[in-house]
Amino acid sequence: VAGQFEVGDLATNLPAKVTVEVEVLGPRWVEADRLVLFANGIPILEKKFASAPDKVTKAIVQHELDRPKHDLYLVAIATGPGVTKPYWEIPRPYQHKTKKYVPRILGATNPVWLDGDGDGTFTFPKGYAKRVVEQTNGDLGKTLASLTDFDEAVAAQAAGILTEQGFNLRSEEAKGRWGKADSEPVRKGFASFVGTLKD
Repeated sequence: VAGQFEVGDLATNLPAKVTVEVEVLGPRWVEADRLVLFANGIPILEKKFASAPDKVTKAIVQHELDRPKHDLYLVAIATGPGVTKPYWEIPRPYQHKTKKYVPRILGATNPVWLDGDGDGTFTFPKGYAKRVVEQTNGDLGKTLASLTDFDEAVAAQAAGILTEQGFNLRSEEAKGRWGKADSEPVRKGFASFVGTLKD
């Protein structure tokens, strides 16, 4: 990240445009054909590529993003066709979803922590959400307005905190408010959290 930070690092003093470079590596006998880059668990880049045959380096993918206004973590996940040869066969799942078996391999990075707010430390999405809900005294309208500069992950955490405080975000009134929030990430975050609630 930014030409100097690697997995496990806290990336600080970020430029206005942040370059992320992902090296997809693996044994020579496997292939990779897809890379997804996640920011706070939300996909921000999906790239399909032709794997370099019989090479350890399958691909090098670069992506540029604006310096985030808040902290977030980046994780890259690469996948490819599964190995079916007897020397490294991927076992079948214990619980089948379908009779047709299509094996896939998967490789993931540890996170790179981006200090988007520039305070020199990393704040998790729940930390931001807690701060916003406290500053707005749990008022739904004010919370929604204050979340405008945050991503889906922070919004989902705020929805969880409001629910813990007794807010019924599935009510028609609440849905009408968060469903019309100005920010798409806020709407998506609330919708994804509400979708996990059981009757």
